[in-house]
Amino acid sequence: MQCNFAGLFSAKLAVVSISNPDFMYQEAFLTTYRTFITSRELIEKLVSRYSRFSHMTDPKKKRFSRLAFSLLVRVVDELW
Repeated sequence: MQCNFAGLFSAKLAVVSISNPDFMYQEAFLTTYRTFITSRELIEKLVSRYSRFSHMTDPKKKRFSRLAFSLLVRVVDELW
């Protein structure tokens, strides 16, 4: 059985940046994402997610944008 890492990553990213993620889940994600994606790829995906939801008027989708941006800031901060 072959694992679909792209699908698994997308699911993890959705949980971290769309739902109201548990702080510990976010920490675990930020600690381990480098085992399945580069920092650059994650940054690109988070920017894309932010751009996708930031112009929407639905408050729930606006929140998705803010969560993606928050996670993006944390990823970039970790690179320094």
